[in-house]
Amino acid sequence: MNNRESSITVISSSSATQQYLGHFTYAISEYLNANYISSEHVSKSVWDPKYKYGLYSNPLYLSGKTSDNIYFEEFKKDIVETTLEKSTVIYFLCSSAKNGSFHVLNGGIKGENKFTQDESTFENINSLESFYTSFEKSLKEFDKTEGKIYSTINKHKFYGNQRKDRFHWFLQKEKDANIVCIYLSPLILESEPQEYYSIIEILGQSIKDNLL
Repeated sequence: MNNRESSITVISSSSATQQYLGHFTYAISEYLNANYISSEHVSKSVWDPKYKYGLYSNPLYLSGKTSDNIYFEEFKKDIVETTLEKSTVIYFLCSSAKNGSFHVLNGGIKGENKFTQDESTFENINSLESFYTSFEKSLKEFDKTEGKIYSTINKHKFYGNQRKDRFHWFLQKEKDANIVCIYLSPLILESEPQEYYSIIEILGQSIKDNLL
């Protein structure tokens, strides 16, 4: 955890199992001078029983009960204490490469390729649309690959974001935060430094220009 008392927080709850995601999200947080929280060991999918516990989704977020798992309670405490009231939160997950390069979600159901006003995790839909449009335009200008592997961007077409047992709904309730979920392809995480850091800069600048 890096608490800069910033108006933006970057969270990666799945760094323990999604290779290179921890570095990507750390780099984004540095570019934005943002607060940063990453789980480097704990996940439902890790082999070590000591760290095998769900942080991304967990029924305890809904019930409000206290867990006997110290890492879950620490994660909950960190995201609440670090996130300022009504501030911006962006959390990252890794997608399947076949579904494109990026997916931007704000609470919609899978298959709905638009930003929904209903049960949205981000209050200003116009700002979110501006971010999406700006990010997509910059990616397409940058992407010279034959298969456009860095610039095929979607909304909720392949991934839903409405399940209430996920930490971002808990955080929105506690801090009234504006939260965006971004899935990114492993092809980006595994790309050469020239592409990798350029994409981080493009994403970071689009966030600065439209979501802060």
